[in-house]
Order: sequence, then structure tokens, then C-alpha cells
Amino acid sequence: MVVVKAAKTKKRKGGRPFGDPDDKRTERIAIRAHPDLVAELSVVARSQGFVRSVLIERTLIDLVNHHYRRQVLDMIGRSIDSGGKSDFHRFGQPGSTEDHPARRLREPKK
Repeated sequence: MVVVKAAKTKKRKGGRPFGDPDDKRTERIAIRAHPDLVAELSVVARSQGFVRSVLIERTLIDLVNHHYRRQVLDMIGRSIDSGGKSDFHRFGQPGSTEDHPARRLREPKK
């Protein structure tokens, strides 16, 4: 009778390595759009080397940053200086101008 020892091989770890858990996009936005708009967005996205959803996401991030006249969101949409909360959540109720970033931009520094 022949006895064969079990091979001591390491099981290779397969698949893509885990990413940063903060980089996950957990929210979805759905819009209704005219087919002509969708077609033009596809053309623009293709010409810039993106898929349509990435083009729209980056456009929205640029819109928010432009609105505050400073960078409040990074390239994946995370809030930069508020620990993940938007200015809406940081500064209280809608319509409240108390300590709002736009107010700080308009007031002269003392």
C-alpha cells in the first residue's frame, strides 16, 4: 500500500482586492429624460472616454462645487471637510443662513 502525503500548497487568493469602504456609492438617483438628451449625453461621454453615468456624476459634482465657489466634494462625491455630511445636514434646517458657507464667502474677514 502506498501512502501519499497531502500537498502543502497555499490556496491562491482570487478576485479583485477589497476597495476602500468609504468609496462605495450607496445612493441611486433616477430621472426621466428625453431620448434626444440621453443620446447626446452618450455622445459626450463616449468622446471624453467615460460611460454615461460617470459623466453625469462628475457633472453633478462640478455643479455642487461651483455652487459653493469652492471644492466641497471630491472626485467620487464624498464631502471633503464635513466628515461625510452635506452643508444641509451641518447647518440645520433649510433656509437657515446661520454659519452657512455661502454667507462666509460674502462676509469680509475680520
